Amino acid sequence: MELVNVAWFGILVWSLIFIIALVVEVLEPQLVSIWFAAGAFIALLIQTIFPTLFVIQILIFIVSTTIALILSRPLYLRFIKQKSTLTNAAGIIGRDIKILVPCDKLTPGKGLLGDVQWTILTEENERFKTNDIATIVALKGNKAIIKQKKVG
Repeated sequence: MELVNVAWFGILVWSLIFIIALVVEVLEPQLVSIWFAAGAFIALLIQTIFPTLFVIQILIFIVSTTIALILSRPLYLRFIKQKSTLTNAAGIIGRDIKILVPCDKLTPGKGLLGDVQWTILTEENERFKTNDIATIVALKGNKAIIKQKKVG
């Protein structure tokens, strides 16, 4: 009779962990708990088919969660990480910017890209005048680093 109560306890625990992990995964846009859901599902499945001690169930959960994590890494690198895009700010590198306030290596200026003003600097010994056009080559904090626009 006691083995039946222990079996139901394990089934209840792993069902709750599985459901909670799935809810967290659905609510969070990143992969944060899918491995725990997989581990809980395996522990639940084994507990349902072969009732075991709770300590063994915990070991099964830990091992299966670890295996799920290890197996999902190559899939993550192949399918999800490749689809990562640059931030909006990093997307401006290589674009041309119109100089509004003159700048040089020591004096920051202002530039206009679309309808957004940027603080601009140059790392070279170049001097830019108002209405010059430069190319953004890097970002340093909230400042755009510019160089002379190459013609052609």
